[in-house]
Order: sequence, then structure tokens, then C-alpha cells
Amino acid sequence: MATQRKQANDYLRIAKQLLQENNVNQALLVLHEAEKTIKDNAAILYYIGINYHKSKQFANAKNYYSQSLVIKDNVFTLFCKK
Repeated sequence: MATQRKQANDYLRIAKQLLQENNVNQALLVLHEAEKTIKDNAAILYYIGINYHKSKQFANAKNYYSQSLVIKDNVFTLFCKK
């Protein structure tokens, strides 16, 4: 579990940096790779939603936001961590 958490954090760090650089498409590639590797991680799903929202793909954004809220593991930490 700790290894998966570290791996998820690594993916998120890279995706956040890409998003800050306004490289939404590359961030989505990183996050979708993370999604394949680490199943049911609320933070990853939430950030996929953010990237879809930023690229004006609102239906996809809503889908991923909703999925992130359904997952019980990590939801509280998702909204409390920076």
C-alpha cells in the first residue's frame, strides 16, 4: 500500500507540474497511465477531472469528479492535502 501511495504521489507531482505549465494533454497522458497502474485512487481521478475541465471536456470532467467522490479511500486526504 505504501508503495502504491508513493507511486500515485509521483504521478500526481508530474501531472501537477504539467498542468502548471499549461500542458493539459501531457498531464492527462500521465494521469491515465497512473489510473491504469493504480486502481481506485481518488486523487488521480480528481486530477483527471481537473484536466478535462481545463480542456473544456465537461462531460469527461464530471465523470471523473464523480468517480473520485465515490471512492472512500483517500477522499478525506484528497481535500485536506496540498
